[in-house]
Amino acid sequence: MIRRPMLMLLVLAACASPSAVAPPPIAVTAAYDERSLCAEAPAESPICVDDVSDIDETTARVVLGDQELVVRREGDRLTAFARVAAESASLCCSLQGEMTRIAETDLFVARYRLARLDEAVLTFVPSTWLRNQREFRMEDQPRWIGPNAPPPPPVVTELRGQRFERTLWSEYLGETRRLYFYLPPGHDRTRTYPVVFMADGASVMVLAPMFERLIDDGKIAPVIFAGAASGREAIVEDRSSLGISDIRAADYLPGREERIPRFEQHLRFFSEELVDYASREFGGARDPAQRVVTGFSNGGSFSLFAALRRPDVFGISMPLSPSWRALPEEDLSRPLRARFLMSAGPYEIGRQRRASQYAETLRSRGFDVTMQTPAMGHDRDQEAAMLAQYLPMVFPPALR
Repeated sequence: MIRRPMLMLLVLAACASPSAVAPPPIAVTAAYDERSLCAEAPAESPICVDDVSDIDETTARVVLGDQELVVRREGDRLTAFARVAAESASLCCSLQGEMTRIAETDLFVARYRLARLDEAVLTFVPSTWLRNQREFRMEDQPRWIGPNAPPPPPVVTELRGQRFERTLWSEYLGETRRLYFYLPPGHDRTRTYPVVFMADGASVMVLAPMFERLIDDGKIAPVIFAGAASGREAIVEDRSSLGISDIRAADYLPGREERIPRFEQHLRFFSEELVDYASREFGGARDPAQRVVTGFSNGGSFSLFAALRRPDVFGISMPLSPSWRALPEEDLSRPLRARFLMSAGPYEIGRQRRASQYAETLRSRGFDVTMQTPAMGHDRDQEAAMLAQYLPMVFPPALR
């Protein structure tokens, strides 16, 4: 069982309201996104919202039985049924949007037309779980997995490495930050190890069984994973006097908090204090080529800008579902350059569009860029899947 603060932090970060962190409008030829109605969306759209007027109360109750959320497929359509004692309900997390209430009941429904459905992996969290901050294991979440979908990354059943929490005072931020670490089996403080630095660092604790399986299977060298927690839960002290409504966004998105240079302060904490701590305490590599910075969603945007601005620290960046502002010229013109391995799913149209623009811009300026579009939405299953794919590419077992 994963303790509530950690898992709820991860889920809520992935399912945050788009309006809370929305980037400026992107100039594109087709003005549509994952919330567009199928009747109005282009035929080539990978996702659109379909009509549900044919679904009545009797049908919904039969489908749901005694469950809170059930997903059914019909051709290239996926229909989600939910029971929620509220006036409104929305889907989270691979697919995100408002559900339609059936008459005056506690039943809700949403239907999507999805491309690549046979290879899709979609994860859901019932609204009641989020509203009640229910404690749950990730494997308890309702899922829809296509017949041709890749298998989930394997994990160890019993962890031999170490995973633990620490705190670190940050001079740059003027606060104590919560950190999470995973050390591989047989960790030796006298040795030097590659390090993966993770935004939304509680992911280290959740994904440690997958990381260890990659090591045990000989797919990656022994690696240290170091994560910095995010948002208000990342800070030990009461920092409400800052007057920042969304600390996570202010920390991760350059220009998000203009009144306080919060992004710059957090970047220095992450790239200097955290990196130095991992090197000093656990033998983390001091060679930028042996350091990865990664994150998902706003954390993905942070990992993109962190590597652009501090390639002297992070030689590799894995931005997953990044979406923020255009890349400034000064960030593209630095003499040192990190390598980028990126991803965004087709069911998060706006983010995939922006991530693809980032990849194209970086390639045009001579950066080494890999871009993947797994058949997933805006959910942390994408983080696990892409890390399992990318880590063997940068830290092969030959590094032992």
